[in-house]
Amino acid sequence: MDKDKTAFDEKELATLIERLTGEKERYQQEKIARKIGMMKYEETAESIAELLYSDDAYIRNIAIEILASLGEKALPVLERKLQDKDRNIRKFSLDALMNIRMAKSCEIALNALDDPDENVVEAAVEVIAEQQYTEASGRLIGMLKRTDSIWILNALIRAFARLGVKGIVCEIYEKILSLRATTIEKGILVNTLVKSMGTIGSSKDIEKVLNTYTVEYRVDDSNLLFGLSGLIVNNDVSMLPKELVANIDRVFREYRDYSDAELTLLLIAASVKLQLVFFLEDIKEIIFLHKGEEFFIENLLDLICMLNNIPHDFIRKMLNSAEPELMLMGLNLIYKKHICGFNSIVEELCDSADSEISNLAINIISDLDCYKNIGLLESLTDFNEEAAIIAIKGINMPDAKSVDFLLSKLEHKSRNVRKAASVKLVSITSEICIERLEDIVKRNLGEEGIEALEVMFGFDKKLAWKYITARLDSRDDKVRTRLVDIVEGENDHNYYSFMETMINDPSAIVRKKVIKSLCRRIEDRSLQLLEKLLQGESDIGNRKDIISNMYRFNNDKALNITIEAAGNSNTLIRLAAVRSLALFGDERANDVMREMLKDQVLEVREAVEEVLRSRVEVIK
Repeated sequence: MDKDKTAFDEKELATLIERLTGEKERYQQEKIARKIGMMKYEETAESIAELLYSDDAYIRNIAIEILASLGEKALPVLERKLQDKDRNIRKFSLDALMNIRMAKSCEIALNALDDPDENVVEAAVEVIAEQQYTEASGRLIGMLKRTDSIWILNALIRAFARLGVKGIVCEIYEKILSLRATTIEKGILVNTLVKSMGTIGSSKDIEKVLNTYTVEYRVDDSNLLFGLSGLIVNNDVSMLPKELVANIDRVFREYRDYSDAELTLLLIAASVKLQLVFFLEDIKEIIFLHKGEEFFIENLLDLICMLNNIPHDFIRKMLNSAEPELMLMGLNLIYKKHICGFNSIVEELCDSADSEISNLAINIISDLDCYKNIGLLESLTDFNEEAAIIAIKGINMPDAKSVDFLLSKLEHKSRNVRKAASVKLVSITSEICIERLEDIVKRNLGEEGIEALEVMFGFDKKLAWKYITARLDSRDDKVRTRLVDIVEGENDHNYYSFMETMINDPSAIVRKKVIKSLCRRIEDRSLQLLEKLLQGESDIGNRKDIISNMYRFNNDKALNITIEAAGNSNTLIRLAAVRSLALFGDERANDVMREMLKDQVLEVREAVEEVLRSRVEVIK
């Protein structure tokens, strides 16, 4: 790409900034801001930093976002702005540094810890905490000892939590007690301390949370639950006295609040670790509140599975519920924990109108010994795809009866079931009735007979070729396409004779399948057929596929075909040629690509530039 096109354009930037500050529509301002953010130069940062002085708060916020998007290029100007006499500018600079995630940002923020303004210091601490710059832990601990600012101390406690600083709880609490502050101000700090306990505290702090901090100060319920739950989850609590566990159980029951998904899972994780089961009473409410949140139910299920004993009454309540989520919860617990004793309910659920419920119930009676009921499975196979597939896969030692069952499934309405049956039949070593198999092939002339033909091909190729040849006249191109799959592993003579015919198939879909098959067979005869197909191929997508795969053959003939395609009038063909030439690793291929830098189409030039650039980077 020409250097001129990437050089900093001061005039363009000035124009964009003028438009940004003059524009009234937010959407247009955001578009302009994104465009400025793509001009990643220190000069851009210098100009944008001046917008921090704007009286318009929205413009200031956009400036902060642009500076953050400029990344490393913005660091020099932000470092200088931290010396500005205006404390607001120093604060705005730290707001931008917050989202430039690199060590240098934190090193700059460290210098702001000595700022005379506590709001600036607080912002600097937040940069360090947000980016989890653990190298600053010692410096922050030193600040804890010196500061008398409520807000800086509050920021420090949050920072210790983000940095995972341990063994500092007593020091923080003593500092809070020694402050010349109001009870309300100290209460704010204790709340922050309690909420942070999960990462900075130890199991020894559990009793202090319950009997000291929450007694002497008004601790918000959610902060108490966050801190106490975190302490339990992140520490060894195996030796906690029974009286203390009972007290925790009481607190969890009394203050439980499931409105926040993160807190809910943390509370349940702590409860499970202590083998407390009170929350099972609230499962319906919990799932109702958060079932729309990604992975919530999966995480909840994993936690419940960690209970040593799940009450049977709870499982029964789940299975008998009218709510699908609860029924699935009950079935999943049975399946994952191998909980026995609910055979009649599970068997009824095999016939559920909800496919997820029926499939899971079927898996249970197929996989768990205490629920296994092969007779029920087989009775469901004619109308339930999942049951049929499970029953088929469950056959390990085929006998005459099971082979007969598999043959019957070759005519199932579901292709997945037919495929499962054919795979199982081909894998067995015992004899099968070829006459019955032939009857199935004769009866099913469309796609429905392909799986049976696949099985026949595995047991009697001569007979199978008779029906494959007959089906070449099928009007259904899906049938002809699937014939290619059947002969994929055939010997060279029969395979190439068949492919010689298939390259002339009238359907582009069938020819696409042929191309894929030939490209997997890296031989001279495959290349010959692909070249022949290419000469008469009318479908641009198929021509593109052939050229894109020429590199696989990695010989002079394939390279010559690709080089010729590089001069094709169709842009897609030239792009395919670039892809293949890039993978040849040949100097002739490189020469052709360098020549293609003059292509009249920008997309082609960019594709070549990307290839050549990546090669330079690899060499470096």
